[in-house]
Amino acid sequence: MNHPLPKLALAIPLSFVISSSVLAEVYKHVDENGKVTYTDTPSTDAEAVELTEPNSLKPVAIPVRTAPLPDPAIPTYRLRISSPSPGSSVSGLNSFEVKGTVEPSLKPNHQIQLLIDSENHSSSRSTSFSVSGLSRGEHTLQLTIIDENDTLLNSSPIVTIIATRPGNLITEKETSVTPTD
Repeated sequence: MNHPLPKLALAIPLSFVISSSVLAEVYKHVDENGKVTYTDTPSTDAEAVELTEPNSLKPVAIPVRTAPLPDPAIPTYRLRISSPSPGSSVSGLNSFEVKGTVEPSLKPNHQIQLLIDSENHSSSRSTSFSVSGLSRGEHTLQLTIIDENDTLLNSSPIVTIIATRPGNLITEKETSVTPTD
């Protein structure tokens, strides 16, 4: 029969060895250059350091936050720019159409905004906008849906286009945007 007494006899001295290593003394030694060294090995020119209880913090309970439930009266719109396609070139001198799609249909108090380079250029209930007079270079297009308080409800992915102009026909023409139905 296997008796627990020999195991217990071995466990008691082992627990003293483990606890003594936890309670080991720390010694401070300062050499002739003033360099301070801390060690667990005593020497004649080292002094014992009395350790205090280490700093510790009690865990803080972090409240679980839940996202607010969406208002069922506000539809979740899916919005995208269908034309021009990303990376396409458009003439900065001529007008071009920015066309989008939205599902489901807009509620009566909601509008679509066309943003060019993150600036609002026009708002309409239409998904088609006429743009002209873009300066030469890269531009970003984005459609957003807003409510009557100008609260953003959703936005399309950004589409980057390049406006081109012949070098000898450059004019300082203002960008104008007109919604079309």
